[in-house]
Amino acid sequence: MKLRYCRHCKKDVPMFDNKEYAQLREVFSECIRSIKEYRRINNATLPETPLDDLYKPFGEMYERFAGVELEFDVDEVIRRHYLARWKKYKHEAD
Repeated sequence: MKLRYCRHCKKDVPMFDNKEYAQLREVFSECIRSIKEYRRINNATLPETPLDDLYKPFGEMYERFAGVELEFDVDEVIRRHYLARWKKYKHEAD
């Protein structure tokens, strides 16, 4: 993890290397499966779904890697906070 300026967030944010991102992506996928399962079992709409609880494993891993509490939308982290995505701008991804 390295702090880098995100042009979308307009501030320095944790950016994850390939290994960290792969682990975050896996936990993210598990959270999405949990959300879908919760909605199927409870016949719940998205607003009725306890997203904070179901995304908690992702937030915990983010905090472990970044050393700070998750302050972004989970989707934003997956979409933007990946060093290799910015490789053409910064040659620091492994």
